[in-house]
Amino acid sequence: MKVILSHTNLDFGGLASMIGANKLFPQSIMILPEKVDPSVDSFLTIYKDNFPFKGSNTFEWSNVTDLILVNTNNFSGVDVNLRVSRTPNIVVYDHHPKTDKSLLFSSGEIGNVGATITIIAEQLQASSIEITPFEATVFAIGLYSDTGSFTSEQTTRRDLLAGAWFLENGANITLIQQFIDIPLSAKDIMSSPVRVVTPEMSIKDVSKMFNRYGHTGFPIVEKENVVGSISRKDIDKALHHGLGYIPVKSFMSHYPITINKYTNLGQIQEYMIDKNIGRLPVVEEGVLVGIVSRTDVIEAIHSVKGKQFQIGDLKSKRLQNYNLNRELEEQLSDKVYSLLMLIRKESSNLGIKAYLVGGMVRDLFLKRSNQDMDVVVEGDGLKLAKHLQEKYGGQLRYHEKFGTAAWRHPSNIKVDLISARTEFYNYPGALPEVEKSTIKEDLFRRDFTFNAMAISLDKEQFGTLLDFFHGYEDLLEGKLKILHNLSFVEDPTRILRAIRFESRLGFAMDSQTEGLAKQSANNLLTVSKSRIANELKRLFIEEDPVYGVKRMAELGVLPFLLNTLESRNIINIRIKRLSRYIITLKKEGITLDSVWISFLLLLTPLKREKDKLWLYSLNKGDQMLLEDLYELVKDNPLEKKYPDLLGDWHQHFSGISIETMLVFITLLPEETSLKGLKYILSREKMQKKVTGADLKQFGLQPSPKFKELLLNAEALQLNNPELSKEKILEKIIQ
Repeated sequence: MKVILSHTNLDFGGLASMIGANKLFPQSIMILPEKVDPSVDSFLTIYKDNFPFKGSNTFEWSNVTDLILVNTNNFSGVDVNLRVSRTPNIVVYDHHPKTDKSLLFSSGEIGNVGATITIIAEQLQASSIEITPFEATVFAIGLYSDTGSFTSEQTTRRDLLAGAWFLENGANITLIQQFIDIPLSAKDIMSSPVRVVTPEMSIKDVSKMFNRYGHTGFPIVEKENVVGSISRKDIDKALHHGLGYIPVKSFMSHYPITINKYTNLGQIQEYMIDKNIGRLPVVEEGVLVGIVSRTDVIEAIHSVKGKQFQIGDLKSKRLQNYNLNRELEEQLSDKVYSLLMLIRKESSNLGIKAYLVGGMVRDLFLKRSNQDMDVVVEGDGLKLAKHLQEKYGGQLRYHEKFGTAAWRHPSNIKVDLISARTEFYNYPGALPEVEKSTIKEDLFRRDFTFNAMAISLDKEQFGTLLDFFHGYEDLLEGKLKILHNLSFVEDPTRILRAIRFESRLGFAMDSQTEGLAKQSANNLLTVSKSRIANELKRLFIEEDPVYGVKRMAELGVLPFLLNTLESRNIINIRIKRLSRYIITLKKEGITLDSVWISFLLLLTPLKREKDKLWLYSLNKGDQMLLEDLYELVKDNPLEKKYPDLLGDWHQHFSGISIETMLVFITLLPEETSLKGLKYILSREKMQKKVTGADLKQFGLQPSPKFKELLLNAEALQLNNPELSKEKILEKIIQ
């Protein structure tokens, strides 16, 4: 098996050389590097269906016999792990000078020319191998790129002759001038009629249409109106999770981007590249009249119908490649910024690409303080973590299997370091299986677009933003959006996380995300109770529990957490009351433990959900609160008339924990509940005037009577705070 490789950060010179080498070795397989130049990435977004590239992560290396290396002559810049079972035959085509790292090769050439594609073009001509106009165009782009449009000092006569040969074979010079407007509208290039699917068709039937027609997506039409779209990727994910029987409307993208007959080609390309969309429906007065695919755009660019066209400028709200170094320095503390610079230095020294990701990046734009430092590494994250700990000290915990590490710097700042990875879910709600991947794929596995941004910590590109999925745009619009349509199926706890972010940031799910959340709520039944409990705890304690419960009810989540629920009116009263009481206690400096599970308990008819609630307990404190509360309610019916005097309350409830007491009074009628709150506040703030030592001074010996006397003393003090110690002693000992 022959394999064609090139260097990481693949540019047009490398891309053209790989395609050219594939012409020389037609049975070979081209392995696309995990990281490519942004301009090449944009190019491949349009043309990716034209090239049989494979990814290094999914390729079986054991049968490789020949390695064909282009646009580089050593392995230092090749970012694949060569797991070959025997030493392969090596072929090299490159225009870079030899170094001490250059490989020994059996055939090929390291030539003194301006571009590698020049060497390959000469081989193609010598072998009488014909090339298509499109191939000639791609080769010409590589040639112009490497020679700086023939202005580089390395340009030779051989390069000019190669360029002439490309033109003779139909190379389109205008295509080289990337991103200039194309004076063409959609009506000139659209295909019609359009193959469509209906909302009620099953996932399985739509899959058959994908296989039959080879499309990458279908518009979904109801009564001639475009109501959504579905991609092959979403269909494949749904089938993987055994959802072939579900109607396609369950996972379609609502409100798809559409164009009209007069949309120019520059705008069409912007949608395709910026939104990563392969097919755009053409709509006239609400009716689908055609579709523009990547193939249509390619044909237009290549002078179909005798016209010459140029690609238009892209304008977007995306901040891809924007540098945030100034924002990092201004908003982060000196210690945190210095630590980032340290990671920049050490990762660069190791030749490792590191990125700041997650909440800290998001909150940088929102100007919110965030000390949770998450770093993703392309390659071996543990290697960097261990290096940092060995050189700078601190504490290190890591999981070899998952490629994750937590390093606490001596300054007490914690850094989570993770190897870039992609995730696979074997079934809905399952914990993911992971494998190493690129930063782009790592970001794609995350929950929401605004959490899928990264900042490069590379020495040369420090502070550069990576925003592949429009996270910045969604931040500007206050929009909470998932990255793909089966996100809530693969991890249903993201529904609870979405509610938490809505509460924290004041954002709102877009209509597509909210619709999918409602539809996927039942998948919470597949998730372990401990995972759900951890999300609920954060929702109830860190955010507004009133909002959280309201949104869970609106999204239909609550029936999939508990078997039976109280009425909405009673739930609202209880949650608002408990939230208010907690705030009151916190203002008085009174701390609470395990109170989060109280909110879950208040959603239920108390006597019927004890066993189910027990499953959500995260620790013994949670279990004790539930047990104590059920015992308290059993011994003290909620309908009972409770006393007015605080001392009388104390006689009943002195031994009850503050958390249990707080939930108990929340369940009582409002007037009684307020008396109970007053009792809790008075009890917790009370400085006891009478102690066991005072009783001994009266000549009393320690005995079970002591406890009763001290309780009476506390009750008296609560009823009469003005009484002195002496008066209290006099009354309880008389």
